[in-house]
Amino acid sequence: MKRFALSVLLFLPVITEAACSRAMLAGNYSMLGSAEFSDVGIVYQTGRLLLHQNGRLISPIFRLSANGERDATTGRGDWNVNANCVGWMEIYGPDDGPDDLPTYIDFTVSGTAESPHINAILTEDASGGAR
Repeated sequence: MKRFALSVLLFLPVITEAACSRAMLAGNYSMLGSAEFSDVGIVYQTGRLLLHQNGRLISPIFRLSANGERDATTGRGDWNVNANCVGWMEIYGPDDGPDDLPTYIDFTVSGTAESPHINAILTEDASGGAR
């Protein structure tokens, strides 16, 4: 199983035998993490993420918990990775309304080409400015 970690700082070996590509990373990932937002505090999240080779992504199930309240949602967006194994994701929620601001995530890839690990950190949401 491929892994996705949000807001976790790890020092892992970078893939050295092959350059990263969308084709190499495309697939299903599980994710677990937390982020702190000024308006709601710490939000804990878990779910699945499907990265398509064409640069699109979907999250068929995404569970959130903040201030004792839980919610389930879905997500969609775009992603890319450079040959140096550094990439980004832009994720939107299920609505297309004015409150559906994107969340930006930057990531690096470690592990091996056969078993890549995405190490990610929430970098900004649209309410806080551009990436």
